[in-house]
This record gives sequence, structure tokens and C-alpha cells, in this order.
Amino acid sequence: MSLETDLIVLLKTKCPRVHLNTAPYTTQTPYVIWERGGGQSVQFLEGSLGSKRNALVQITVWHDTGMDAYALLAQIEAALCASAALQVTPVSEVNDAFDDADARNGAMQTFSIWGNRS
Repeated sequence: MSLETDLIVLLKTKCPRVHLNTAPYTTQTPYVIWERGGGQSVQFLEGSLGSKRNALVQITVWHDTGMDAYALLAQIEAALCASAALQVTPVSEVNDAFDDADARNGAMQTFSIWGNRS
């Protein structure tokens, strides 16, 4: 599987509602959003691409309370770091998130993730 597929499968073991970039406005909490923010490119001297790829991924958990969001994100962090399919390094600690439009509480964290290219 690919980095993205492995990531989605892992996230869904902790929360069934997982979305790339944004979730529909009516999505029930808790839910998880993941977004890529670059990463380290791998290309060999002869020009071929490596079989692995890297992505900086921000994972945001939206929940009923901030503490519930922190708790779910902690479970996700533990699962990511223990994953056999992905090599994961947290690159930040948890940040608070709040959505003024619908008064949702969240927590976000950024990870460096290595996984299969395809």
C-alpha cells in the first residue's frame, strides 16, 4: 500500500471519520483531518525515485471538548509511532485548535511520515 493508504487505514482504527484537508460542515464529532505540508524529497543520483516517500503531515482531531481531542490525538500518536507500515517521528507537540464558526474544540500535531511510494 502507499503512505496515504496506510495512514488512512491506521487513522480509521482510532476514529471512523477521517478526511483529507477538510470535513463536511455537518460531520459528527469526533473526526480527524489530515493534511500534507511538504516533506523530504528522495531522488537518486541517476534520477530514479526512491521506493519510499516522506510527508510532513498535520493531524487535527475535532471533538466535543479539548481534553477529549487531546486524548484521541494521544492514541493516534501512539499508534503512528508503533506502526510497522510507516516510519513516524513527531516533529511537534500538540497545539490547540478552535473553530469559531461552530465552536468546535480540537488538537493538532505534525508528524514526519515515511511510507511506500505506491
